[in-house]
Amino acid sequence: MRILLVVDLQKEFAVEPYYSKVVDFIKTHKSDYDKVIATRFINTKDSPFVHKLGFDDAMKRHDLDIPYDELFGKHTYECGNGFYKHMKTDDVYVVGCDTDACILSMCFEMFRLNVNFKVLSEYCYSSGGEEYHNAALTIMRRNFGADVVV
Repeated sequence: MRILLVVDLQKEFAVEPYYSKVVDFIKTHKSDYDKVIATRFINTKDSPFVHKLGFDDAMKRHDLDIPYDELFGKHTYECGNGFYKHMKTDDVYVVGCDTDACILSMCFEMFRLNVNFKVLSEYCYSSGGEEYHNAALTIMRRNFGADVVV
């Protein structure tokens, strides 16, 4: 099964023109995948994102601008082991936001669990800017293999 994993492509993290490019890709290529699984970060008042990073956005559950088959809410960078275990026999293609945070963390989990994944780097971005995005891609190539980041 081919899964398109869309990470945190929500309005709170929208940076143009990257956001629209990823949304357009998903809408155009949804039929190329057997399933589109989306994640949505949901912050809480007592989270370390608020207390350690001063990030107090993403507290509401806004609708996503993309078509998806399944939606998973999460309160941290990744989704937890149970989320990935059912993907072990699938080919997972990763797009979305933030390359240097949630995407990177989720890829470390998939690598650790031996999930076959590829990061579609042209359809990922960092809300922190291109420098962070490129740094994350460098880290991914080193840690997961050059063929993982396409």
